[in-house]
Amino acid sequence: MIRFDPDEMIFKKQGLRVDITVQSPQSAFRLTFPLAFQGPGEFLLSCQSSPETWEEIGFHRTISSRSITELSLAWKEIRVEPGQTLQMSIIVREHGLEVARYPSPLPAVLTVPGPEFEAECWRV
Repeated sequence: MIRFDPDEMIFKKQGLRVDITVQSPQSAFRLTFPLAFQGPGEFLLSCQSSPETWEEIGFHRTISSRSITELSLAWKEIRVEPGQTLQMSIIVREHGLEVARYPSPLPAVLTVPGPEFEAECWRV
């Protein structure tokens, strides 16, 4: 699950789009959606087939937005297994031009959690 807590001014702007790029050892995927929407929505999942070409896989309806935006996607959809490392970048575009990148300048490096993740992180 990915969560965004945008500033209220974001919802007043038109033409903002988010591209989340996830690079695994085998391939790269992109999740694309407009930032300023309310209620249930959808995002487009694409796979990179060449350095400048993205093939659309399809739309997913596992996204919703009110004062926060949350979306989810199963690890199997982006072909990663527990223990694998991947890189993630979030780019905000306004009318097609990049206006923000998170984190900047390099992508975040993440490890796909395994079945013991919650037990390892949450102890009472």
